[in-house]
Amino acid sequence: MINSAFNYKMPEGEDPDPYYLMSIAIPGFSPSKYGLLSGVLFTSLFSVTVLFSGVMSDNCSRRLLLAFAAMLWSLTSLTTAVSKTYSEIAVSRMMLGFFEAFCGPPAYSLIVDYFPPEVRTTANAIYAFGIYVGVALSSMITLLISLFGWRWAYAITGFFGVFVGILVLLIIKDPIRGRFEPRVDVAQVEDDILEDEPQTPRSQAALALAPAPKESLVLKYLGGFKAMYTNNVCFYTVLGACFRYWQGYSIAYFC
Repeated sequence: MINSAFNYKMPEGEDPDPYYLMSIAIPGFSPSKYGLLSGVLFTSLFSVTVLFSGVMSDNCSRRLLLAFAAMLWSLTSLTTAVSKTYSEIAVSRMMLGFFEAFCGPPAYSLIVDYFPPEVRTTANAIYAFGIYVGVALSSMITLLISLFGWRWAYAITGFFGVFVGILVLLIIKDPIRGRFEPRVDVAQVEDDILEDEPQTPRSQAALALAPAPKESLVLKYLGGFKAMYTNNVCFYTVLGACFRYWQGYSIAYFC
């Protein structure tokens, strides 16, 4: 959207108009500042926050995370619509990255508990399909700008996003976590341990089965960063994704 608002092409023969062009309406909005806005200012908060989003999705209501994330990142479109300076737009853009980070992890977690293993891959494929349909629909922003100007284009998408967030809050339910995972009868496991090792007191068997102490959210968050660099699968998956999106966003925003 920022690309369409900054690089909007005026009809041939017409002078650049701040009503349609963000680059004209906002003082000092140079191409280099656009580069910061479309890249670093968005991804800096998004990349740091998305791991914390995963931790929150494991410990909080995924429905609430998803609903309020949608509403709050839509509000950043409304704040962009009324922005008068580059700094105001930059803050809105950073907050957009922050709130969007809370979309993917709770969505994937809900899919796991909504769909059994035999159809889960199809559900994930449909979710991915929806993402790219949304990317394709973003081309409509140019039409909105041509009809209503860039500020109203931002406002319209912002109001629509808030509406969708409210629908998520009202319609989506939090299923039982891990409802399709096999259950373990802890009492039976305790009895099996006692039968195999009769010298082991029942109290020690129970202690062996006791859940590990809960880590704080901060420690879990830092553990995610550690896993990225110590687990080869995580490291090379993240590295591959970095190159993939580097290429994709470079073409989308600068070509």
